[in-house]
Amino acid sequence: MVNKINNLDCSSAVQAKMFSYVRDALNNASKQYSCSVNSDFDWVRFGISRVLHRHGSGREFFQDLRMESMGKLNIKRHDFQEGLKSKRRLAHLTSVNENYLRKRSQDSFKQKEGNLPKSLDGFHIYAADGHFHAASCHDARDAKGRKNAIGHLYSMNLRNRDLSHLALSSDGHRDKPHDMGVIKRMDVTGLRQGASKGQKLLYIWDRAGIDFLAWRKWKHNNGIYFLSRSKTNMTKEVMGNIPFDRSSSENSGVIANQYIGAGEVIRMVTYHDIELNETFEFITNLPHSIEPGVIAQLYRMRWDIEKVFDDVKNKLEEHKSWAKSHTAKRMQAQFIVVTYNLLLALRQEIEDKERLHEKSIQVKADRRWEETCEVYRRKKRPIPLWLGKLRRITQVSVKFIRWARAMFIRPSSWCQSIDLLAYEYAQN
Repeated sequence: MVNKINNLDCSSAVQAKMFSYVRDALNNASKQYSCSVNSDFDWVRFGISRVLHRHGSGREFFQDLRMESMGKLNIKRHDFQEGLKSKRRLAHLTSVNENYLRKRSQDSFKQKEGNLPKSLDGFHIYAADGHFHAASCHDARDAKGRKNAIGHLYSMNLRNRDLSHLALSSDGHRDKPHDMGVIKRMDVTGLRQGASKGQKLLYIWDRAGIDFLAWRKWKHNNGIYFLSRSKTNMTKEVMGNIPFDRSSSENSGVIANQYIGAGEVIRMVTYHDIELNETFEFITNLPHSIEPGVIAQLYRMRWDIEKVFDDVKNKLEEHKSWAKSHTAKRMQAQFIVVTYNLLLALRQEIEDKERLHEKSIQVKADRRWEETCEVYRRKKRPIPLWLGKLRRITQVSVKFIRWARAMFIRPSSWCQSIDLLAYEYAQN
């Protein structure tokens, strides 16, 4: 019997705060086991530390972890590396993430979070894409002596920005696979990500996610819809026009709203972006009750997941795989997910309860918005209604990550930690 986590044994107030968000998810996770080497709680703690920590190698990480915690967090490299091979630990960590994400996605769905149009109230909405890490030191080389990148498919909930891991798409033994092939091999339960019966899902994918027959099957059998961009070499024939309100600012920039034939009858929205001076074709199986301007809005929001990948690669510095086994590669992805989501939750609480914001980021956002408004003024065109609603801080800043990295390990009170963050935010 594994003891429930009630009082977190953390000398770091920041660490205790982060784990408070996943306390219930940890207590209710499957595959729990009382390990004499590392408890499940310690295992999750070490994994988050590794994602947060800047390290050139595993050996460097473990030594720094011991030094920075003054020996309080003591784990041998061998114990951690062996644990990465454990299918039981992977199943447990995956269950922790699923428990946390399921509750949050249901709360966001019911509360209609995300400042999205009312026509989307019945949808869980995810941006999805592939992301690659360099191979680990121990991964095998191919016949030409090269190591291939390790690919994963991730999704991001556009209502609350939570990140989730969908699948290991490439293990390094072959060239990059097509995203759609990986998606079609997934169990549909994984694609639905804990959505309740009767709730619909929308996936916003790049051009690699196009397979009209597969998406039609998922729509009719499982309530899963898609939105993407047309491929440049797609053969298509206009089957009919779909009426829409051209006078609505919600549809500003929309050129056409049509049904096309491209092997399947599908909806296509043609949209001109004034800022980029570029025309886009969006294809979807969403019903025509959802305005074409909303289609453009949703695809623009897909860019948020690219910003998340930038956070993971350039700020958390997760450049390469930790180990060579498939289990270890999936474990790393799950640790990245839980770490990123806890950083989001921590930042949100600090902004809401401590009223502490990074002003320099807001200044930059305001400057970009003014530049956008100026473009529309020069063109004498109305700003799309939804464009103003998309004004939000989407990335986790370097300052915040550096602060969290330091305070996750070091003994400190909450007041001390907040004072240090306020000081860093005040620096130019």
